[in-house]
Amino acid sequence: MHEEVLEDCYICARPLGDEEQDEEHVVPKCLFNSEDRQKLITLPAHKSCNSSFSKDDEYFRLCITAVAYEQPQAQKLWNGPVMRGVHRPQSRGFKTSILNKILPVEVHSQAGLYLGNAEAMLQDPDRIHKVVNRITRGLYTALTKKVLPSDWPVSSDWMPATALSDPGLQMLRGPGRVIGNGTFSYNWKRLDEDDREGLFWLIFYERVVFLGYTGNKIRSRLPWYKEE
Repeated sequence: MHEEVLEDCYICARPLGDEEQDEEHVVPKCLFNSEDRQKLITLPAHKSCNSSFSKDDEYFRLCITAVAYEQPQAQKLWNGPVMRGVHRPQSRGFKTSILNKILPVEVHSQAGLYLGNAEAMLQDPDRIHKVVNRITRGLYTALTKKVLPSDWPVSSDWMPATALSDPGLQMLRGPGRVIGNGTFSYNWKRLDEDDREGLFWLIFYERVVFLGYTGNKIRSRLPWYKEE
């Protein structure tokens, strides 16, 4: 998706130079079924940067496909690569850590009616946002052909699926870009006065929604923002 040759690694912002390089998938390839991997977004990155994320990507895939299980692409991934990965002998530690985070919870309808018990995985939000932030940083580079400084603030929020109807997000309304038969879609806006300030609408499996931010100014303009 990039026409210009980048001189810097979009992940660490250091010059690519003579270091060993990879074509990094901005949205992790493991999130897509094999038949949905056409026209994925890639950028050059240091091989050392790229190879450090595989376990986080696998964890993210497990959590997100579990949440979006009713969506066809998510369900196929869960029943196939996700479960095969969990049950590999070399993934015993990973499987144990997941089982230790599953607790019984009460399930209620939106009206408060008790529906019974179920099991829920206590997800690691820092690990999830680490993946989303990296995707946000990569999308910024893919769309602008610019690499953000390594210390430029990049953050994200996990949103309810109904968030796009919020009046405060009118700036993101309009047709988004869809990749992999609904596996991932996104839209974005940036501030006129500083094009490093971007707001990204990220949707995984048509169910799981994040807002990604490059910079702090654009985040502070959202109606629910509260300064810490």
